[in-house]
Amino acid sequence: MGQVMASLIIGSILIASIVTFQTKHIQPTWVAVAKYNLAAFPVMLVANTILFIAFTNGQKYFGSLPAVVGTQVGIYMLSLALLGAWWLKQPIGWHTLAGILLLAAGAWLISG
Repeated sequence: MGQVMASLIIGSILIASIVTFQTKHIQPTWVAVAKYNLAAFPVMLVANTILFIAFTNGQKYFGSLPAVVGTQVGIYMLSLALLGAWWLKQPIGWHTLAGILLLAAGAWLISG
């Protein structure tokens, strides 16, 4: 279980970091974003590989694929909120925290 959670956290933080960095530093044009995505591809490949392994192995502990993925989505949203606050100076409001808590509650409900 610990390895699955660590994989969900690492994969989510890697993807959230790529998205947050892009939002801060890459111009929203087709060429700039395409170049960035090509450069970020190796990291995305590693992150998604980590997550896909965690999704498969996590079903043993969470009971179902939706429960594992729901947990990962909550971790990803929390990562985005924290990185947005840190890198983009975006405050974390109560709406964001409530949404993350609802995601966590949904993952818990799905796991039965």
